[in-house]
Amino acid sequence: MDARTIEPGQWFLAIAGDNFDAHDFVTLELCKSGCVGVIGNRVCENRDMGFVQIDGDTVISLVKMATFARSRFLGEVIAVTGSVGKTSTKAMIALSLESLKSRIYQIYGNWNNRIGVALSLIDISRNVGIAILETEMSRKGEILELARMGRPDVRVILNVGASHLEKLGSLEEVAMAKGEILQEAKPGDICVVNADDPLVTSLPVHRGVRSGGVCDFWSGYVPFSMRSEFVVAKSGIKIVNDVFSANPVSTKAAIDMLKSIDCTGKRFLFLGTFGIAGKKFNVAAEKMNLIKKINIVHAVDAENLVPKILKCLNINDVVLVMGSRSMQMEKVVDALKAMHRFILHVRRTGIED
Repeated sequence: MDARTIEPGQWFLAIAGDNFDAHDFVTLELCKSGCVGVIGNRVCENRDMGFVQIDGDTVISLVKMATFARSRFLGEVIAVTGSVGKTSTKAMIALSLESLKSRIYQIYGNWNNRIGVALSLIDISRNVGIAILETEMSRKGEILELARMGRPDVRVILNVGASHLEKLGSLEEVAMAKGEILQEAKPGDICVVNADDPLVTSLPVHRGVRSGGVCDFWSGYVPFSMRSEFVVAKSGIKIVNDVFSANPVSTKAAIDMLKSIDCTGKRFLFLGTFGIAGKKFNVAAEKMNLIKKINIVHAVDAENLVPKILKCLNINDVVLVMGSRSMQMEKVVDALKAMHRFILHVRRTGIED
């Protein structure tokens, strides 16, 4: 899949996308890396490796391989979907199931689309007892395809939020798209839905499908990096690092977390604008009563935000840093972690020596 990370003995599957064509990386250098063969439409001349030729879209072939891999897997598959919280919930489920003494498989990071789920299914070892998948969508039909590919024994819907409205039009349509994970549940499967979300509970569940309980084994849970990750900097400033991704639902949850943290100074939200202008965010946040007694600093890139931070923080403050991955807001978090108490004192008093 990635010519840069190919290891000796592996095959390379070439995928052509809208902005790239992996066939361009099928070179003699790929042969020298130890790659034993290529699956794709074409290969380079004078190659010294195997070649499985595919006519047409190689992603379709990848999905077929994943479907075959799933048919050979004898363990249980859990699939999680929702507008926010999928990766964290996946980790919490894995932690809860450790007590079963069964080998657990989790997908890498947010491998939650067509290609990522297919690669995950192919990657599952035969000795795994439980595999936990994450499914995402941007249009109707995507989650149904992923569910057909993974055939989960346990199907989880966390919530429905205001994401993908540009393609789906309404929250009800988003709910129906998420609900595709339940459509082909078999008698004996378990469907877990969030009873606190009316849009989720309104989704139809087939008769004969079991309901599942939630286990309380989460005292050892550690959040994924850059997802509501709580750190205390050397300076004493408390930081909520939530820079992996952002949408309206996750933003509200992060701001609620910011409000709940003990603070003897000020509360700050350092926000990399993500698809909406800063002014529009302020208007929406005020209507939702989110930002009372919270200082908000906007920036269009992380480098512009760091100098503003150095001028306004104190050692007793609590900071929430948010933004989409394209904003690289982790640079702001790194700058906050590196700030020492003396630097803060200099900024407050203007003393330079």
